[in-house]
Amino acid sequence: MGGDVVVKRLDFFRMLDGEQDRWILWAPVLFGAGIGFYFSLETEPLPWLGFGIFLLLSGITWFVRNNIRLMLFFLSSLIVASGFMMAQWRAIDVSAPILDRKTGPTSVSGRITDVQTVSGGLRIIIDRLHVTGVRADRTPHKARLRIRHQEPVPAAGDWIRARAILAPPPGPVMPNGYDFQRKAYFEGIGAVGFTLGPVERIEVTGINDNRSIIEAGHLRRFIADRINDVLGDEGGAVVVALMTGERGGISKETLKALRDAGLAHLLAISGLHLGLVVGVVFFGIRGLIAAVPPIALRFHIKKWAAIAAIFAGFFYAYLVGGTVPTQRAMIMVGIVLLAVVVDRQGITMRSVAWAALAILVFRPESLMEPGFQMSFAAVIALIGGYEWLSGFGNPVPDSFVRPWWRSPFRYLAGVLMTTVIASTATAPFAIYHFSRVALLGVAANLVAVPVTALWVMPWAVVAFLLMPLGLEAIALRPMGWGVDTIIWISHVAAAWPGSASGVPSMPVSALVLVSIGGLWLLIWKGRWRAFGGAGLLAGVVLSAGVSPPDVLIGEDGRLMGVRTDNGRLSVSTMKSSRFTRDVWTRRVGLEETAAEVWPISGGDDGTGLRCDGQGCIYNARGHIVALVKSTHALHEDCQIADVVISADNIRREACLGPSIVIDKERLDALGAHAVWLNNDGIRVVAANDHRGNRPWVHRTRQH
Repeated sequence: MGGDVVVKRLDFFRMLDGEQDRWILWAPVLFGAGIGFYFSLETEPLPWLGFGIFLLLSGITWFVRNNIRLMLFFLSSLIVASGFMMAQWRAIDVSAPILDRKTGPTSVSGRITDVQTVSGGLRIIIDRLHVTGVRADRTPHKARLRIRHQEPVPAAGDWIRARAILAPPPGPVMPNGYDFQRKAYFEGIGAVGFTLGPVERIEVTGINDNRSIIEAGHLRRFIADRINDVLGDEGGAVVVALMTGERGGISKETLKALRDAGLAHLLAISGLHLGLVVGVVFFGIRGLIAAVPPIALRFHIKKWAAIAAIFAGFFYAYLVGGTVPTQRAMIMVGIVLLAVVVDRQGITMRSVAWAALAILVFRPESLMEPGFQMSFAAVIALIGGYEWLSGFGNPVPDSFVRPWWRSPFRYLAGVLMTTVIASTATAPFAIYHFSRVALLGVAANLVAVPVTALWVMPWAVVAFLLMPLGLEAIALRPMGWGVDTIIWISHVAAAWPGSASGVPSMPVSALVLVSIGGLWLLIWKGRWRAFGGAGLLAGVVLSAGVSPPDVLIGEDGRLMGVRTDNGRLSVSTMKSSRFTRDVWTRRVGLEETAAEVWPISGGDDGTGLRCDGQGCIYNARGHIVALVKSTHALHEDCQIADVVISADNIRREACLGPSIVIDKERLDALGAHAVWLNNDGIRVVAANDHRGNRPWVHRTRQH
């Protein structure tokens, strides 16, 4: 028996030794594990802890360097510690004041660094902030404000003053929801709000920092205005998104149609768009120079074209704002083009690993964002999937397809395979972050991707080139035709029965298991890669056991919702908190249209909800929940309910009956709540239960 164990252990090390060329691919995974561990903590670690562990493991790794197996173990641990250290350092480096309470109306002034078009107005980011009534040492470095449309439109670099209402960045709208506070913290945004009345421009001189960011904002606004002058409709808004990365002008209906049709990735400036831009530049310049034989025959024109394409790619990435998918794509494209210059192979799993590691070193918080997760999941799956498929040779013999149809057939087959692989790889992350899966996206992509690649993006490059001459309309109009076609495809595909399905959000543990299983399956080459299937299966099983909450309460208590027996989400109001309400419906696996306002009086027609002017009583699985609107009914509710929920403070000695009381004080401390009513008991989870005491976690400070 002992001999079998030794043999199995030797087999493991032999398989590991046989794949030494793949070891380096685990470096970003281990580095990311350290980052993930840092963000999972509920208490901020001591400032020196990460660096101390790094130094300790560095010494141990050096000491055991002659024992390859021990060194490999401690080197892996050192990489994990490096990720932890860099995440901790980054959190310390970006530390800035966060507004501690709702403030205003008050006078706010600062410099605009970015302007985005959103529904009903504009959204601006301002730095150099000054807020009347807030001490300088407590004033955030940046704020995000919504303003109404006004003429002339404010531009990046403008100094402004306005009356505004400010508040701390909001926390998750439900437990395990997206953490905007964390994102805002790492972007330096310490307040959000909206302006009251017009924005006044003011004159300030002598401050010239952040010029590159401001100039990029100016350029985006200039290009967007030129596009809107030519197109100016829904197609124009999508063209603006493709050429500048600004998606705020696209209507909610079109965005929903693109998501449901599985075409939302066409709006995310990532590998597809950057690859198409540099591809058009590369082949265009190479073709033009090749038309001059004396030059083409004497010089390496392919390398010239590659260098020009690198500059074009950097310009496009700079213009669209350098999001994580764009950064990943630029690093990847840059490696590929540099490989052309030095006559090496560029597209490999190793180049993806270096791209991921570079982003995680400089922006560790990117690991927690859906853009990073989905973009790298898609790229790793595509490279790993095609590596595996290449072992089978050409699945369709050339004799099977007529010569004139051979190239188009292979292109469409490639689009089909790419869509299937990328959609499968990103599905777990789409479920976790957006609670939605596009089931018929393959069919829509078979048409939309070729239109984007062969028509839309080439015209975008031509439009960029013609814009300095004022001739951009020549390219923008045909580009608009292609975009209109994509929008039409999205609406048609989204209208198909079962085109998209809402599913309850999967737990973090399931996402981690699926991610580890998928990486194990794709990174290794030997037969032991099959063990990755166990992680995938465990994640799927864990997700299948998830049940959405029965009751939801917003962080201020003004919005409450219950999941009724008729399969809808009944909420306390439809007049406000629209964003929160939409997130709730998606996260419990319902369509956004499945939300309805609870009845003013009556009800309980099979829904379990009965209301009057004082509030509602919700009855499910033998438990009674009182949703209190007026404290006049509190005495009666406390006598009959197991759970009492109110947006006002409740004196506990005046409400002794219920086992659980959720009131303003508890909401202020713990944020949004979710309640599960089970046959064997009641479970309550708050948004801040596991977020802990971290620099970005805000708790309301009372006046």
